[in-house]
Amino acid sequence: MALKQIEVSFCIPVYNVSAFLGDCLESVLAEAKNISAEIICVDDCSSDDSWSLLQTISSKNSNMVCIRNECNKGVSYSRNRALASACGKYVWFVDPDDLLYPGTVKTFFDNAEREKADIIIGNYERVEESFRISGGAENNEMVFKSANCIPHPVDSAGTTMCAIWAGLFRTEFLKQNKLSFHENMIAQEDTLFYYEVEQCYPRVIKTDAVCYLYRQRKSSVMHRRSEERIEQYYYSMRIMLEVYLDYLNSEKYRDREILTEKIHHSYENVCSCLAQCTDHSFVRNNLKEIKNLGYYPYPFRKAALQQKGSKIKAVLDFLLPIEPCFWIAHFIFANAIKSRLE
Repeated sequence: MALKQIEVSFCIPVYNVSAFLGDCLESVLAEAKNISAEIICVDDCSSDDSWSLLQTISSKNSNMVCIRNECNKGVSYSRNRALASACGKYVWFVDPDDLLYPGTVKTFFDNAEREKADIIIGNYERVEESFRISGGAENNEMVFKSANCIPHPVDSAGTTMCAIWAGLFRTEFLKQNKLSFHENMIAQEDTLFYYEVEQCYPRVIKTDAVCYLYRQRKSSVMHRRSEERIEQYYYSMRIMLEVYLDYLNSEKYRDREILTEKIHHSYENVCSCLAQCTDHSFVRNNLKEIKNLGYYPYPFRKAALQQKGSKIKAVLDFLLPIEPCFWIAHFIFANAIKSRLE
């Protein structure tokens, strides 16, 4: 008798989230009851009780697969390892401190199959750190429609996020196109993943319904600051810029105007991230390096002053190509950050 095709592989990178991991897995296991699913958890050498909790929960659920990295490799490596192991027709990337909205996944899968979609995306809602799912909350009505590009999930306040956790990706589409996360990036790896996926012309459908609950917690790695993390963030922006430049030079892009705009933003992000590093010798050496590469000084753009988000960053992005302004900003940032780290 042939084994039933796994419909959805949930891919969950895990690192030091034992306080929230149980709730996350409970929400995923509840969704897995309605479909043929596997839950692939990759522990990135957690130093808390996350690994032992995974083993306890998986011992009671045969559809769970738990893998542990030999050393700490980062979230992108862990996602890639889960994706490489995935046997489902679709994958759903879930962060280990978040929750799936009840009654979502089966409907997403059915619509993806009916429309032969490569990607199906919904919206999200922010929840407090102490949030727990209560019974009865389900998306009863979902309307799906085609999209020309991958839509960014949006919350009820209208805040968009370039996040890969708000829907399904067809596994064969990702693997055939050799799509994965850049493993040396600790930030905006989702943004770059989205861009590279779009260059492969996926068939996309979307819904305005909430499918994901994004937990807001102060202890998240995204809220931690250290010199090492600030430098890693700078390197992440360098990787993003270099990938975009490769697409431009190879002429393998869907829209040159969109790519050019992303390159402009990446120049600005590389420069502003470098200015925020506190190690003066690191900043001096890397400024020299990006000068030699032609990344600095980047072209002045009045458009930088009109960009969305922080007005302070907009002004900085406009002024940082002037080297004296760069060094003034660096010393202000460095002193402010050092005082917070001490």
